[in-house]
Amino acid sequence: MTKKNLKKIQDAINKLTCRQRQAILLLYEEGMSYKEISVAMDLNEVKSARKVVYRALTTLKSLLQKK
Repeated sequence: MTKKNLKKIQDAINKLTCRQRQAILLLYEEGMSYKEISVAMDLNEVKSARKVVYRALTTLKSLLQKK
């Protein structure tokens, strides 16, 4: 991965909401499961953690396609 691509990804991640950014970091950097993410983020259901991650990934995809 080039520095340019890494910079684009980091810029896109910084444009996410705080909760979306936290969920992505917990999933990919910490390697947590959706159940662990739901507990760490004080969400009521595992489904909620999946939804936050899904929305974050959708937003990232949209932001990265614009560039």
